[in-house]
Amino acid sequence: MAPGWIIAATVALMFACGDMRQDELDCEEAVSHLRDCCPGFDTNLVDCTYFAPQGCGTTTYPDIPIGQSQCISGETCGSLVASGVCKRMGAATRLEPATGPRSQFYAVCP
Repeated sequence: MAPGWIIAATVALMFACGDMRQDELDCEEAVSHLRDCCPGFDTNLVDCTYFAPQGCGTTTYPDIPIGQSQCISGETCGSLVASGVCKRMGAATRLEPATGPRSQFYAVCP
């Protein structure tokens, strides 16, 4: 695991370059916390990127919205396991969008 100062420097650089939004950062932090707390959690199932195409196209948002990301990051590992968040995230799947933006994971954090 990378030392905290490397992660902080990387995040600061991303913000300085204007490449990362708050919802993306919160989602990435939540995924990292889930990876550390939930045995077998597949981080590849979660997409934390925001994309707004020029002109026509569909805007995509991070799979885990800000409120859920902050809830997940604020819980202890024991709490995530005991409350079933790990289990719900492991069972969550992204739904294919019929219309509008890509579907997000539904509320998994109490």
